[in-house]
Amino acid sequence: MNHKFFIPSYRTRYNKIVKYLADISEKRKIDKLLNLGSGEGDYDEILSSFCNYLYCCDINKTDIEFCKSKNKLSKIFYSIQDAECLKYTNLFFDVIICSEVLEHVSSQTKVMENIKKVLKKKGLAIITFPNINFPFTYDPINKLLSKFNKHLPIGAYAFGHEKLIKTKDFENLCEKLNLKILRKEYISHNLIGILEVYWTGILQKIMKFNSENKNYNESFGLRMNNKKPPEQILKLIDFLIKKDEKLFRGNSSIGILYLLKKL
Repeated sequence: MNHKFFIPSYRTRYNKIVKYLADISEKRKIDKLLNLGSGEGDYDEILSSFCNYLYCCDINKTDIEFCKSKNKLSKIFYSIQDAECLKYTNLFFDVIICSEVLEHVSSQTKVMENIKKVLKKKGLAIITFPNINFPFTYDPINKLLSKFNKHLPIGAYAFGHEKLIKTKDFENLCEKLNLKILRKEYISHNLIGILEVYWTGILQKIMKFNSENKNYNESFGLRMNNKKPPEQILKLIDFLIKKDEKLFRGNSSIGILYLLKKL
């Protein structure tokens, strides 16, 4: 079973990306789609249903090998690549998904420049990353430490996150690169924050094969399959997600999603 579906913020992000792709595919044909930073390939099966060809890359060799063994559709192509130096042909992709990658790299600018380079004119990109303005309920320790420009590798800074990104900095970068922001959504708020406080990072440490999302990590861990939890559990999680969005909608969130268009 894929334990990630037990995590409300993950399920929310997953569902929103799938919904955006469904909406895009209704309006235009998606020939080539890139999943940049595909990790363990959790999204790849569903992503492949929206395009003719799905390309997936990650810097981690062991993750790519696992993905190849798990997702064997002939329309999915895997490669080991660095997001800061992509080797795909320029103007190649109709749509690019870059989910929870920017916080792991040394240069967000280089990654976004590469996304622009391989994206077709008028192509779309769906970008998600953790919000530096995360709820106090999600990570009270680092929320307090932020007043002193300090942080610990827990909570919002767990999962191998190098640096959380300021939305203003990201939006200025998009403007500089002529990437128009079509949509912006804040994902998961105070209720989900208190439900996930610290335990998700601990769970990843225990269960994820490459818990720090580092290059060529051979540490022990478990690989998850694509099977979802029982439907009753998913219904409860979805109920909590709806309550969270209704009660605490605002810019204090665990994550952010952007839909961009290359001009």
